[in-house]
Amino acid sequence: MKLLDCTIRDGGYVNNWHFTDSQLRECYIACSKSGVDYMEIGFRNLKKPELTNKYGLSFFGHEEYINRVVGVIYGCKLAVMVTINAFDIEEFVPQSQSKISMVRVLMAYHGSKNKSDDVLDIQQLVDGMKQIDALIELE
Repeated sequence: MKLLDCTIRDGGYVNNWHFTDSQLRECYIACSKSGVDYMEIGFRNLKKPELTNKYGLSFFGHEEYINRVVGVIYGCKLAVMVTINAFDIEEFVPQSQSKISMVRVLMAYHGSKNKSDDVLDIQQLVDGMKQIDALIELE
């Protein structure tokens, strides 16, 4: 991999991931035409009730949403980002049945609960490695 575009995933911090299908599709087409290897189409977070009203669909990045947005367009590979202990492995399907080719895992050594670089959460790292192994097994 030479180039990963995270315009949508990272750009969602500005608009709470409220992108239209058309905006996502046009970004995907532009990335594909530009020679981008991977486009990060969003996160794949848990659909907690307190989050579904605040964030748009690319914050959750579920299969049916990605399939609808991308449709039959073929271009660069697609990626989603997850945060350890903030996603459900059951929300993933085997890679052969998905448009997602890569999952980037945010695994801060201090853990997402601690917010301080002075605290090392070993158990969270161990749990994160188990989640990564489970993602790899979906290959």
